[in-house]
Amino acid sequence: MNWKTVRLLVQAYWLGNKPISSALERLSFKRKGGRSPLLTVLIALMLIIMFLYFSLLLGLNYYSYQTLGILVEEPLLGLFVASVLSFVVLLLFSFPSIQDFLYTAKDLLLVRTLKVGDASTSISRLILLYLHYAPLYWFLTLPALVVGAFIQGISLSYVLASLYYLLLGPMLPLCCSVLLALVLIGASKGRRFRFLQETAPMVLMVLFIVGLSVAFTRNLGQDSLLDFQYESMLVILAPLLKTLQKQLPLFGLQAAQLFSGSSVVLVAALNSVILLVTGLVVVRTYQANLSRLLSNQSTRLRRRKEVAFKANSRMAALFKRELVVIRSNSSFLFELVGELFIPVILILVYMLTGVMDEMAVMAEVLTALPFFEQLVFLIMLLVANLGMLSSTSVSRQGRMFVFDRLYPVPAGVYVQAKLLFHLCLVGIPNLIYLSLSLLFFKLSLVHLAWMAPLSVCLMLLSATLHLCIDYHNPKLDWTLAQQAMKSNANGLIGLGLSFVLEVVAAGFLILPVLLGLPMMCFAAILFVLALFGLRHAYRLAVNLADQALSR
Repeated sequence: MNWKTVRLLVQAYWLGNKPISSALERLSFKRKGGRSPLLTVLIALMLIIMFLYFSLLLGLNYYSYQTLGILVEEPLLGLFVASVLSFVVLLLFSFPSIQDFLYTAKDLLLVRTLKVGDASTSISRLILLYLHYAPLYWFLTLPALVVGAFIQGISLSYVLASLYYLLLGPMLPLCCSVLLALVLIGASKGRRFRFLQETAPMVLMVLFIVGLSVAFTRNLGQDSLLDFQYESMLVILAPLLKTLQKQLPLFGLQAAQLFSGSSVVLVAALNSVILLVTGLVVVRTYQANLSRLLSNQSTRLRRRKEVAFKANSRMAALFKRELVVIRSNSSFLFELVGELFIPVILILVYMLTGVMDEMAVMAEVLTALPFFEQLVFLIMLLVANLGMLSSTSVSRQGRMFVFDRLYPVPAGVYVQAKLLFHLCLVGIPNLIYLSLSLLFFKLSLVHLAWMAPLSVCLMLLSATLHLCIDYHNPKLDWTLAQQAMKSNANGLIGLGLSFVLEVVAAGFLILPVLLGLPMMCFAAILFVLALFGLRHAYRLAVNLADQALSR
């Protein structure tokens, strides 16, 4: 292995992708050569507010656990919870991308044509994996380190130990993620690795995040942000967390290294061992695992040749193409399936965490509201529209988008196929959720007479606006699938537009009830305005698609 080659590979990837400058450029929502300073500032402010909000949420809850730990004579309990949380989130979040990072990333096709050994290639990919996911670990851990400073005060030794903690902390979950991925590749011989990679992490990650949010918010009091229900926490959480501390001593050791020199040495030795083992295993098995995955891909291609030339209409072919693009990468499937099944996941998590009784009491209170039917409609509409299915639809095609410019297909057909795909994947589940919600709350299904058409119209309007965003400035030069969705500013802008649309719909449906005006008249006005907006949004989407296809 040549460390100079490793450094050059890392630099080449960084310079080629330019993750920081690319993200900043895309926040302007302009093509190269254009700038919109006001919009850039507004989006930057929104990102900063979101970052501060989640940091404050994490910090307050770490503070509650630390205070709980002091009450039960475990002052490092907040840092322990942060260590466990950061480990689990990073493990589940990084696992679906291990195959892309190590073996199937598009830039690796260029690297394989060079005289570069497997050791240099694999080590460089491990370094890039660390650089890609370490910020997520830092985001989850930094609030706990700030809160942990209250234990003994801020000192030079604590600051140095915190920096050391942040530097080495991501290595353990990333190494575990890599080793687990290698085990699955070897066990399945690459044949069903994509299926194994998509299902378990997707379900576990969404369940974990929703369950975590429920656990974080259910202990809050009503007087202030620092008011927590410590009595119930002492009864319910304290025994559980003390048991976890005994069964998971590694995370307790990570928390203790901020105040103990011996713990620093032990953590450093452990990280060195697991990093060495991971590096050796990846290097020794790199060529074999690469061969397994490539042979599996060629086998799948041979199977599909029998139906490759089956005649289809243009709309059906483009519809199937959307499905193929989503199924082609576990990251796409992870994001979109999680968005589509949010209500089901929420119900399961509430049942497992014992929150259903509290939700039932809250539902009894809400049913007394005069605009409860409209509230149910708006909640289901929000669940349907707060997604990135259409706002990243063009970006997900990547460099394959060039083929759309070669097909003799009008731009309108591409837009119609994407809207039909959105309507099938989002509209049908939304109508099912809406009907089940009405039955659950014992409301008349007659409400579907106005809810169904208005919901479909608003969903199509939201999807069309999302397509306008992505056709205007698609992110096609991604090398990792996460860059097409998670790191795509188009998705964030689409979520913002959906939220604005939700606020407008709420104004038309709730305000008339509060003012004693006929709600159905305003619902009809909203429907007409939505149709009018959909007509102009569709024309804009077709024009932007035509411009994108002609570039």
